[in-house]
Amino acid sequence: MTTEVACLSRVLRQAYGIDVIGITERKSVVGITGEDNRRWVWKWANNWDTEDRLRTMAHITDKLNGLGVQFAGPVAAADGNYLTACDCQGRGYLQPWFIGRHANLGSYRERRWVTAAVATLHQQSRMISPAVLGRMPVSPLSQRIERKRAALVHIWPLAVRHLPELLKMEAQVWETSHLCATAVQRWRPTTPPCFCHRDLAAHNLLVLTGALETEVPVAFVDFDMSGFDSPPLDLLQICNHGLYFAEADERYFSDILEVYQEHAPLSAADRELLWLLFHFPDLLIRSLVEWVRAKCPEKGRWKVLLSMQKEHRRWDILGRPGGQSLPG
Repeated sequence: MTTEVACLSRVLRQAYGIDVIGITERKSVVGITGEDNRRWVWKWANNWDTEDRLRTMAHITDKLNGLGVQFAGPVAAADGNYLTACDCQGRGYLQPWFIGRHANLGSYRERRWVTAAVATLHQQSRMISPAVLGRMPVSPLSQRIERKRAALVHIWPLAVRHLPELLKMEAQVWETSHLCATAVQRWRPTTPPCFCHRDLAAHNLLVLTGALETEVPVAFVDFDMSGFDSPPLDLLQICNHGLYFAEADERYFSDILEVYQEHAPLSAADRELLWLLFHFPDLLIRSLVEWVRAKCPEKGRWKVLLSMQKEHRRWDILGRPGGQSLPG
């Protein structure tokens, strides 16, 4: 047993009463198995993981779990605090370990499950006091879109120099990114804000083992980015992550919107904005930023080329911004 493992085992026994029989080290967390076969996740704290934030997050996730939304939140130690010091590596906190697998956002069925789960998260979070939700960080959607557009402006000349094929889609990239950034700056949300996950990659979405016959067998993990926000943010993340993995058909975007509307209706104005933002070339921007930061390596071209294909498919389905009527 390494010094770090022995140290963490000792802390878990003293602070939480967990007698550890197994530890699995992952990329960003540590899996814990107790003597009673209960499982937990230990996460080392980031700079923003204050005691107040974790206490607020525990309150929110406890409320959500009571309302039927499965969301892994922090677990209090025996002394009532959430952050616990471990001499070997700093401070961390405990979370429940949900038994399941990562959601497949390329799957039609699982994408619908995830969309319904996110809609339920949004709708049920409105039952929580706004004063509590207001203590969570806010990063307006307009700022996120503008940051991405600004990154695109910065890296485009270098990316084109190394990959001239980008010039064929340059006009559409600039048109859609400008229209989306302008529209979201002018947007005034009319759907009530809610608690949003804000990092809906597949590894933060678990399809629960033994729950496949339930209506929404999806649990949420990793609340690092979570906060009080506008619903379109989470929906855009589902769409973009799914688009990367899916063979998107003509109903790809409208289906996600329709499933969401069944569980947590957006206002007409917010639906219009979301439909426009579906055009934003998020996949291309993400892949270009990653590629340019790595000095445009030849072995990384395939990711950019794949994202170019996905963006063409996006625009084939959606048409020009404003050129296709909003479904429903």
